Parts: sequence; structure tokens; C-alpha cells
Amino acid sequence: MDALKLQYAQQADFVWVDIEDQAEVLDNVDVENFPTLLISDAQQVYFWGTVLPHAATASQLIDRVLSGDIRVTNAPDILQLDQRLRSSLFS
Repeated sequence: MDALKLQYAQQADFVWVDIEDQAEVLDNVDVENFPTLLISDAQQVYFWGTVLPHAATASQLIDRVLSGDIRVTNAPDILQLDQRLRSSLFS
């Protein structure tokens, strides 16, 4: 995560959410495997899911988002999760 923060420092913010310490933010969304990533901006969620624990995998996803080469996620529970995270972590 630290390497990704450095690599994308000008384009993205990174937040680590501990599902045990911040369980209230997750509400009814289950995290089944680790690491699970949520990639979004203020308007849309681009990715929610488990990825291989390699920086290259996350980097590829981030590059796809930044280039506009990824479909948005419209799952209501994930959209609500994103809003809860933004409210609690970025306010």
C-alpha cells in the first residue's frame, strides 16, 4: 500500500480500513477475503473486490481507472459503503 501511495501520490488518495476497528463503516457489506479493494472517486465506484496481494495487480486496476478503461459498479450496497467511507474518513 505504501508503494502505491508513492506511485500515485498526485492522482489518488489511499485509505486503509481495518474491518475490526471500523466495522460500523462496513455496515451490512461482508468482506470475505483479503485484500479487498474499493476504487472510487467522488461520483462513481469503479472496483470492489478481492485482488491478489501484489502491488502490480492493484497498479493495473488503478491504471485502468485513470485511463477510463473500466466499467463502473452500480451495486447499491457498495455505493452506500463508498459514501459511508467518504463521510467518516474524508470529513
